[in-house]
Amino acid sequence: MTPPLVSVVMINYNGLPWLTGAVESVLASEEVAFELIVVDDGSKDDSRGYLDEMVRKDARVRKVFLPQNLGISGARNAGIDVALGDFISIIDSDDRFLPDTLKRQVETFRKLAATEPRLSLLMSDAWLINEAGNRVGRYISHDWWDRETTVDPPLWTLPSTFFFKREGAARFHPGYRSADGPIFVRRMEKVGALGFTGYPLIEYRLRMSSVTNASGDKMLREMNAAEQSYRDGRLENPLDPDEIPAPRPRDVAAWTHGRNAKNAAANGRKVRAACEFAKAALAQPAGTFQKMKRVLRSFGKRIAG
Repeated sequence: MTPPLVSVVMINYNGLPWLTGAVESVLASEEVAFELIVVDDGSKDDSRGYLDEMVRKDARVRKVFLPQNLGISGARNAGIDVALGDFISIIDSDDRFLPDTLKRQVETFRKLAATEPRLSLLMSDAWLINEAGNRVGRYISHDWWDRETTVDPPLWTLPSTFFFKREGAARFHPGYRSADGPIFVRRMEKVGALGFTGYPLIEYRLRMSSVTNASGDKMLREMNAAEQSYRDGRLENPLDPDEIPAPRPRDVAAWTHGRNAKNAAANGRKVRAACEFAKAALAQPAGTFQKMKRVLRSFGKRIAG
């Protein structure tokens, strides 16, 4: 069997503090031929200078500099459009690959495709890491750990775990600038079948940068619009976020402060985590306590490996 070429598509926006580690993690990949396409989405920091240097140093690195910020969906599409590989592997500039990430993605995709030839997208669990790069837990809930399936896989996976064939792949919806995963997964489901492996194949960074109510409102609108578009059969022409009712303020507050609490806890900011959790619980008591229970269950378990 001819070894495949994998195109790793990494998007970046003002992410220089994390970009170097992300790039180095991809370049350390073992046993797989790959190209790394870094799409800079109009950064104002020195990301582009760093990428110019990396392109000169390593022929496997390619750069795409966007003249204006398109958001994560448009930036991912720009990388996919110039990719040359048989497969596409997605990663963000603050996350990290493991040395065997690409090898395991290729092997797992082929293994699942042997029983489900229509497989179009592979998703996976992820290690959660803090700003210091230390593992603090796992992303997917415990019930899905170490399972591999193409039957009703979990859909709340991270785009940085997406791995799929380039030929015939769907695209991310440009109108969703912040929450691009849900509509893409549904589009790929229409193309073929979805696969999942409950083994962590990337490291996903939990950062202390706060999510504000304004940004939380925006992300919830996009996620709700994606879900409504799926229910309405509008995958190719999804609803824009402003075409659906605004999320309830309490839902926005619970989601925003809950996310901030999780990130603060991962980075050892106990007082900040407690304050954010209290704000989330005040907005939505029952849901917040259940969610944080799941979060705490995943933190600190199965870190080695």
